[in-house]
Amino acid sequence: NKLDEYDDTRGIGVANTLQRLQSFYRAINQEEDGLVACSVESEPMVRTRICFTLPLVYLPPSEVQAMVSEQTKE
Repeated sequence: NKLDEYDDTRGIGVANTLQRLQSFYRAINQEEDGLVACSVESEPMVRTRICFTLPLVYLPPSEVQAMVSEQTKE
């Protein structure tokens, strides 16, 4: 059975997303940490819930676009 052989523990998607969110909010607030939190709840082969807690920040769209452009150059 293919489902019995499935192993998703080697993925980097959530870790990469968390790292990018932390970098983005760190750049906005000029702080080192404590800005983004992540929790994972999982029932194998049933469901996985991933929750990110983000700070509430308002930036004009032009500033957001400039920051995104800078990060994609790195």
